[in-house]
Parts: sequence; C-alpha cells; structure tokens
Amino acid sequence: MKIAEMSLCLCVLLAGLIRAEDGDRIPTRPEPLGPSVERVLGRVMPSVVGLWHGDKLQFHCTGTIISTDGLIVSCAHMGPKVGDTLEVRLADGRRCEGEVLSKLTRDDEGGRDLALVRLAGEGPWPAVEVGTASDLTARDRLLAIGFPSTGLYVGAGDEPPLQVRLGHRLTNIPMPADMLATPIRGSGGDSGGPLFDLGGRLVGTMSGSGKHGTHCFYMTADLLRREWGELAGDRPPPPLSDAERPVAVPAAEETAEAVRGLRNSVVEVRSDDRWSGVGVVVGRGLILTKASELGTELTVVLRNDIPALAKLAATDPARDLALLRMPGFDMTDSIEPVEWSEVENLPAGTPVAAVTPPDFTSPAGVVSVPAREIPALLGSLAVVVKDAEGGVEVVKILDVLNQLWLRPPPLALRVGDVVTHVGGEPVRDREEYLKRFRGEAEGPPRLISGDQIEVTYRRDGTTSEVLTRLCPGYTIGSQLIWPSSYRYTGFPSAIACDFLARPEHCGAPVVDAGGRVVGLLVARTMFDESLVIPASEVKASLEEMKQRASIGD
Repeated sequence: MKIAEMSLCLCVLLAGLIRAEDGDRIPTRPEPLGPSVERVLGRVMPSVVGLWHGDKLQFHCTGTIISTDGLIVSCAHMGPKVGDTLEVRLADGRRCEGEVLSKLTRDDEGGRDLALVRLAGEGPWPAVEVGTASDLTARDRLLAIGFPSTGLYVGAGDEPPLQVRLGHRLTNIPMPADMLATPIRGSGGDSGGPLFDLGGRLVGTMSGSGKHGTHCFYMTADLLRREWGELAGDRPPPPLSDAERPVAVPAAEETAEAVRGLRNSVVEVRSDDRWSGVGVVVGRGLILTKASELGTELTVVLRNDIPALAKLAATDPARDLALLRMPGFDMTDSIEPVEWSEVENLPAGTPVAAVTPPDFTSPAGVVSVPAREIPALLGSLAVVVKDAEGGVEVVKILDVLNQLWLRPPPLALRVGDVVTHVGGEPVRDREEYLKRFRGEAEGPPRLISGDQIEVTYRRDGTTSEVLTRLCPGYTIGSQLIWPSSYRYTGFPSAIACDFLARPEHCGAPVVDAGGRVVGLLVARTMFDESLVIPASEVKASLEEMKQRASIGD
C-alpha cells in the first residue's frame, strides 16, 4: 500500500513539475530540430514583412502581421511618425501601402519599443498566432526572422534577403520584465522583426542589440497584449494561443552523428607556424581548404597530432579554394576521402554543422539564407598615392583603414615608396593604379578585399617585392566587434548559415543531419553569417584544380 501511495505521489509531483507555471518544464521526448523548424517557417513566413520609408525608400525595418485585418507589429524606434505612410513589402512580392497607427513611448530602460502599422486594402491578410514569453526557458529553441542590412548581398537602399536565425532565451543577462535576450546577433533592418517559438507563435519583437553586439533583445508578446489598449484602442486583441510548444534538440545534437562520421577525414591546416584553417582529405595525399588565409610554409596535422608537410598544388580564385598536395601522400592511406553530395542549395532553417578536428568544437546552426551570389567587395591598399616617375608615390599611410580588421595584416609600404606594379601589372600613374583596383572589362580581374597580392615598389633606388593583403574599401561599425575571414565576398554561389565560425574553421566540410556533405565552409563574414560553398560547386572546383595540377583520380 505504501509503495502504491509513493508511486502515486511521485507521478503527481512529476506532473506538477511538467506543468510548473515558472516555465521549468521537463522535456521527455525532444523532437528532431529540422522538421520542427520547417513546420514553423512554412506557417509564419507569409506574415513577415519589410517596412520601407524615407526618401527614395532608403530605410527599412521588419514587421509581422498579427491580425487578418492587416495589423502589423514592429518597433517604435522606426523613422516614420504616427500617421505617416510607408511601403509594406510582403513575402509574395506584393507592395502595399501602410500607415503607422500607434507607438509606445520608450521608458528609461529602453522598453515599450512597440508600434502598430495598419495595412491598407482588403484582407484577409496572413497572420501569425501570438504566444507568451513568460514560460520560455533556455531549452526552448527560438527562431528570429528579419531583413538585416549587412551590405553583404546588396547595396544601401536595395532589398536584402530574408534571414532565419536560431537561438534561445538567455537567462544570465538581467533584463526588464517586458524584455528577453537571446544570443542571436542582428544588424540594421532586423529591428521590429519577429521571434517565434517552435509552436509557430510570436513571442517577441526585436528592439535592439547589446552594447557590444553579443546578443539581441526583444519586446515580449506579453507586453504587446498588456498594452494593446494603448496601441490599438477598442480593436480586439490577438487571442493567446494555447497550442503546445514542442521541444527540439539543439542543432549541435541534431548533426552530432554526421560530424562524428566525417571527422576522420578532416585535418588541421597550419601556415607560417600558425593555425590558419581546416582541410578535408579529397584523395591520396590531397587536401582541400580555403586559399586566401594561406602563407608560404604549409603543414597539415593529421589524426593523433601527426604533422605532415604540404605544398600548394592549385587554387580556384573565384571560390577562394586551394588544393594542397602532401609529399608523403601515403600518410592518408588510412583516411577515407570525403564524398560530396550533389547539393546546389539548401532551404532556410536546415540544421548544418562544420566538421572540425576532434580537438575543436564543430560550429552548428541552421541555414540562414539559401544559395546566392555574394558580390565582391573591392580591395585596396591602405595608402594615398600621387603620380610619380614610373609609378605612384605613397604620400600617406591610412592606418585607420588597415586597423579596421580585427586581425590587422602588416603593411610593408612607407611614405615615399614608389609603387610600380600591383598584382604583377604595371601602374604607370595614379589613374592606372585606381583602375587596377576597380577592375576593367578587358583588363586583369578585379582585386577582392582580403586577397593577397604581390606589390613591387622602389625605395631609395632599390626595387623590392612584397606580398600584402588588400583591405576593404569601406566597412561598417560591426567590423570592429568580431573576427572575420580576410576574404568573405566575391563568390559565385554561397549558402549563409547562422553558426558563428572562427576564420580558422574555414575549409571545413559542412554536413546536414542526414549525414550528407553539403558544402565547404569558406568564410566568416564581418556580420552574422558564415558562408558555405555548395557541394556541387566544390566538386566542380576540385575537378578543375586537379586538371590544372595534372592530378588523376
């Protein structure tokens, strides 16, 4: 009898814990992450909109349709005032007029950053369900969606792609009651964007980022509901959804088995006695990696910390890939070469991970932006020049431009040096020098920021050559916050992922939860993306480099 009573009490206690109002739920059977994210995105994507305003529609933020009669929730710090009109850009391509209906005034702590926009025209409009953030824990997977203006895909005033990012509630950062913080990192244009739980319910609206860009914070859906009267008058408030909130495994756990299955084929790449990247075995004594981070002296570190010399066999400048050849080619005989899938693209929300050697943590996350061309950011030397005899004379060193890198490369040039050749091409005057960096239709290829080039210069009557790295011609403030690859633009096709890889992770193969090798990590950008060359592009590049290096299968 006592045993039965104790069992009953234990069941009641467990049930109480699972239903605990403080959000301390005990997930008993987490769902796979991929299908959960796919289900949510299928439901909510039609409701996420871009809000454009200003002269020639140069500025934008993100919003979410929360009622079928066309009410959109966004951030109060948007530019338009109450009563102003703006352009609403819907997921299906429609562009409609909207009016700022109301705003909440920010308080001393920055809260109450909510606004309502009313769509003009007949409905019904695609609307999301509104949930609650009161019981969110660090175990709940959350999806942020927005239109960040990173400058990576399009210029100012052009419409950037919609991005999806995965995160969770941060419980170790003190926040006002109406706000929640996540490790998700955002950029301008994300403001007003939605945060969804895996039930597909709106739980937050993006308000801003931490002082050092390490997290984003959101106005909760509970604030929206509580202040609904001030925002919407006598309009009926969105009902609180009582749908179940699924619990899903983290992206790292979802892809863990695929990572373990490929780690034997991954090596550490060292260049000039430093860790410069990751490489993947693609044949007997052959290693594929990222090109622009490499120096002259190359070593690869195999399993069990076995070092081996490597030499550069071929490069693919368009995709920034390099093929290395080991003189001791038999050292890879026990390593299975990687088999690339036929993947050309992956949908947003797909869980993926970059496979690193066992001593390093493999970055994992979800696809943020499907495959797109990444336009080249033109590079330059951090100098000001004027015409000189036989070239251009350096009259000023732009230290501030070179220091924009978190890992600033050395610059050998000094004031008074006369530059005669850039990348092997003569520059006879300032105009030719500038054309060399801009690139001409019938001339040498463009010089891309982050690439290394050879510069010939004359100093005190002596001619010298130096290998130097091109710095970006322009930048944004977030470049000062986190490290990036030297080259992160100028790719024919790349998939953006939200995992925060280090530049030294580049060259790693990328896998999905099903174990497919779907691409190769090629760059960490200055912003919140890691770029992956699709597997189909990697295969094509590898075959081209093998042919140029006269390497058979």
